[in-house]
Amino acid sequence: MKRLQPTMRRAKTQLNQWWTLRSPREQNLIRLCAYAVTLLCIWIIAVCPAISTIKTTSDVLPRLRQDAAVVRSIAMQAQNLAHSILVPGVQVSDMEAALQNSLRLANLSTTVSIQTEHTTNVYLLRVNEAPARDFLDWLLRSSRALEFSVQALTLERPIRSGKDISGLVTGTVELRVQDKS
Repeated sequence: MKRLQPTMRRAKTQLNQWWTLRSPREQNLIRLCAYAVTLLCIWIIAVCPAISTIKTTSDVLPRLRQDAAVVRSIAMQAQNLAHSILVPGVQVSDMEAALQNSLRLANLSTTVSIQTEHTTNVYLLRVNEAPARDFLDWLLRSSRALEFSVQALTLERPIRSGKDISGLVTGTVELRVQDKS
């Protein structure tokens, strides 16, 4: 720091000499330019990003609200599904194959995997960036057709680069198959 002080003093002296050589009109023009550059920097650093965020939020917010309403609706329906409508023909032993086939037909087989616990008739679906609307529609339709009830549902929007991805869901769904015996 001490080595820098003489250099700083010299620079300050040179700047003062340069400034005093300028006419009052030039000094005012230089001040005006300095204010303009300062305002431009403030605009570029603070105001432009804020305006951009506001515009982006205005465009995305309605879609996010719609996605949230769909998820809330499905969650409420899943909680109310104490007993699903029974459809004859699918046995508990065939349930995993029926679930996989149903997911394949709904184009969800690449984003949803099934983990089975046959002893308790419980299936855990692991959802990885599945289209929210397609997955939730499948869940509602399949719960009735395949005779299962949703025991637990944990879904959220995936995050990439620190931002939520709208329209996709990631999480787990626990299904319980009703035994017909």
